[in-house]
Amino acid sequence: MKKKTVLAFDFDGTIGNSVKLERYTMYQAIKKFANPTFTEQDIIKYYGPTEKGIIAKFVDEKSFKEAWSYFLDVYKEQSKILLKEPFPGMRDLLKKYSSEKNLLVVMLTGRSQETLDISLKDLGLSQYFVKNYTGAMTKSNKEESIIKLLHDYGLNKDDVIYIGDTIADVKMMRDVSVDIISATYGYPNNRCEEIEKANPGLIAHTVKELDELIAKVTK
Repeated sequence: MKKKTVLAFDFDGTIGNSVKLERYTMYQAIKKFANPTFTEQDIIKYYGPTEKGIIAKFVDEKSFKEAWSYFLDVYKEQSKILLKEPFPGMRDLLKKYSSEKNLLVVMLTGRSQETLDISLKDLGLSQYFVKNYTGAMTKSNKEESIIKLLHDYGLNKDDVIYIGDTIADVKMMRDVSVDIISATYGYPNNRCEEIEKANPGLIAHTVKELDELIAKVTK
């Protein structure tokens, strides 16, 4: 594997355990403005677009602005409760690699710019990312974000390694021929098997293992 000069981080499940925060806040907005019988588990099948895109699937155009504003209010409140800290060791890892002169650290996530800004600020992590690439209203756009990253900085695909947590992340990076480290430390052990089969040799079960893998591919 060619030495990597760019680390592109996912947020949810990679930087922090934010799944509950995302589900709960979208659920509250959809329940209030569109569907009183909607549940948190119902959210899962609509993953891909940003939170704004998911909410727009349910809330009519007339109510959408109010629903989005309500969602952001709930998100700001719950971010401080449900996402108090990044995963243990993540702050030090980001500080370490963002300070290396020949390494570019970016955020590349499917969530909205608005919620990313809130949570990065709450966690005190904003300064570690030179640029944020966020999601799209209608679909998952991580492949497009990778291409934009390459264009923005004049990079080749083998300059970049993505750090994400899902099997979908592995498949998307395969589609654009970008290497990926799979972070499984946010999951119970019984959910890791599929990812381990899909991305052998590049699995981080702890943030310490992530640090070791990043060091290996960037030195």
